[in-house]
Amino acid sequence: MKKFLVVRTDRIGDLLLSTPVIYEIKRKIESSFVAVLTNNYAKEILFNNSDVDLIYSIDDKNVYKNIKMQNFDTAIVLYPRFLISLKILLCDIPERIGTAFRWYSPLFFNKKIKLHRKNSGMHEADLNLLMIKDIIGETKAKKLYYYPMEAERIRADEYLVKNNIKEFIMIFIGGRGSADNLSPEKYADIASAIKEKFNKKIIIGYGLDEYDKIKRFKLKLNDFNDIHILEQPFKIRDLAALIEQADLFISGSTGPMHIAAALGKKTLTFFPNKGALPDRWGPIGNKHEIIQPEKDKKMDDILVELILEKISNLLKK
Repeated sequence: MKKFLVVRTDRIGDLLLSTPVIYEIKRKIESSFVAVLTNNYAKEILFNNSDVDLIYSIDDKNVYKNIKMQNFDTAIVLYPRFLISLKILLCDIPERIGTAFRWYSPLFFNKKIKLHRKNSGMHEADLNLLMIKDIIGETKAKKLYYYPMEAERIRADEYLVKNNIKEFIMIFIGGRGSADNLSPEKYADIASAIKEKFNKKIIIGYGLDEYDKIKRFKLKLNDFNDIHILEQPFKIRDLAALIEQADLFISGSTGPMHIAAALGKKTLTFFPNKGALPDRWGPIGNKHEIIQPEKDKKMDDILVELILEKISNLLKK
């Protein structure tokens, strides 16, 4: 049995975009064992994924001692950071795969992949797969992999029944991603316009420590009929169970958008016209529409009429 350690220690969306690596290893390498090193914030994304044999968190005190005891054959460092790469070296893993272009790469990685992510023009999920091309062959990501639990689905059903919500569109106004997003005030305008045009209720979601965004959203909104704001931020897996029930998920480029895509939900996503672009960070494997502002325009300059047109197209698909 060959044992692999996949290292991805940044955000929820980034970890989800690494799940095709896990999926392909499990299907191409017979009787393989795959563990993932991530963080406490993101690790729940991997729960209930039968391809993941073990999850480590960098937040655990003895994590590198425990990794060393597992005698892994290969470490795949998808998100290189100096300290983590050093500690992986000290775990005595014989094969350590990483980028060739960090100054410390020759010190820590003995299999260096010549790959410039920033200007490659490729999707992040495909870039991750290229890191292990010599192991699994050349392939592209077809989808992302997220697996809800039945208890989570039951809680979502109970929440919707309690609040008398059936068909609905979810708008997620928050996000910790690095991409520019619409303002809460703009999202309030969009919610109002959707309510007028489409006969559906709207659920407004947001992340931890984003109460200020909800406050600004509420101040701009004049009519709260058919608009349900979550009383508090849902834990990520319970939020995912609600997303699974939605007819459409609307957000900026954020982790929950990738969860929606992994669940096969229709998504409408707002991306900036520079920086974190959809060619690299867009949804995979679902029906989706992407809107970017015109050149030299701000995110909030996106026309509500265009947004409604894209929503209409998605709901008809």
